Amino acid sequence: MQSTSTTPKSEDLSSDGNDIHYILPSDASETERLRLNHSMWKYALGGLQTAPLHEDLERGIKVLDIGCGPGWWSIDMAKKYPNSQFIGIDITANFPLVEAHDNISFQVINAGTGLPFSDGEFDYVFQRFLVMGFSVDQYRLVIKEINRVLKPGGTIEILEMVSKYNDAGPWFQKIGNWIEKALHLSGLDPTIAIKLAGMLQDAGFSHVTDKLRRIPIGSWGGSLGEMYLAIQKLALPAVMTMVIHLGVTTKEAFRAVMNKAIEESSEHNTSGDFHIVCAIKPIF
Repeated sequence: MQSTSTTPKSEDLSSDGNDIHYILPSDASETERLRLNHSMWKYALGGLQTAPLHEDLERGIKVLDIGCGPGWWSIDMAKKYPNSQFIGIDITANFPLVEAHDNISFQVINAGTGLPFSDGEFDYVFQRFLVMGFSVDQYRLVIKEINRVLKPGGTIEILEMVSKYNDAGPWFQKIGNWIEKALHLSGLDPTIAIKLAGMLQDAGFSHVTDKLRRIPIGSWGGSLGEMYLAIQKLALPAVMTMVIHLGVTTKEAFRAVMNKAIEESSEHNTSGDFHIVCAIKPIF
């Protein structure tokens, strides 16, 4: 398969700026955070995904990646499974210069308003980390739309975080409270990850599984903890923009608490919870 060093094809289909809730910036720092996040989850999972679709992907299926960001998951999957077709969608065309492949494309689409794809078009839909992108109503809409665009027997896999710290010291606890308040003020649910399994069941999916993965923050958690701490160092300044914009606290107060939280990360067994939820669209 011929490849060149260029940007994968991108089409602006439906994103007009309306009904977009994603509240983190789209800049170089955020792109680097997403890259580290992708690398951390490849390390944490020992691979790119958990749904038992290896043979199907090798044979060749059609896959949709919702909220793909810079597209690293789709790019890695396209390289690993050259017989499958991958479409990555996001509200911004933040697709970097990469080694393009014939089996991957990107489109600018606001999934929170619906998916402009045909019924039963995909065999597998993958989505991760949109707790700061979808309101509860939008999450329900997207799940309904995923059900529609999946073929009978198709698989959905969602990786989502709980926006709350476990076993946090006083400074991480304070930041966690600020983030939780800001999300509520934005109409977002910081614990949507815990509710996804029930939402999929309500939407008619079967064989729903919900795997909890607790990721350490800081040196106490070894290599994985160090990776997640590096992500926090990039994520917290981005979250600060949301928190101060909503009047939850001031920039000066947030910066001071953020620095103390990072310093205390080695003193407490602080961690974050993630849920990996998979389900199948019934054949009948």
